[in-house]
Amino acid sequence: MKIALTSIILFLIACSPPDNQSGEKRIRGQQIQNLKSPNQKYIVKIPIENKELTFGRSEPKKSLTPVWIVSISNSKGEVIYRDEESRMIGTFNVYCGWDQNNRFWLYNSDDGRVWKWTLKEDSWIKEQGDLKHIPKKILPGYAREK
Repeated sequence: MKIALTSIILFLIACSPPDNQSGEKRIRGQQIQNLKSPNQKYIVKIPIENKELTFGRSEPKKSLTPVWIVSISNSKGEVIYRDEESRMIGTFNVYCGWDQNNRFWLYNSDDGRVWKWTLKEDSWIKEQGDLKHIPKKILPGYAREK
């Protein structure tokens, strides 16, 4: 039942028209798809995909779980980075955007973690960031005050 409901929601999101002329789609809050970098060279999509995750320490159990997956494409639409290690649960909100240095930032409402993606020597590198450095416009109101 959960898988069917998730599939329907993802289908409806995929079929929704862009919110503006640039082709960006707003999902929830500041969760925008097809978000272009300031230099217009890169596009970020963050779909929710089902992924098998292991939960629990004493009795680990695997579960098919909706997860936010960050992917970065070049201006031709070719995926050049995909966060295969993501564990950001898709039932929680993420807030994201670019800074002026073409770094991509993401705030995860589940655990309050900040992540940033930086292009270094032709490879996108994911690093944990902090609330002090993420552009405040990306954060939800409650996190701006921390």
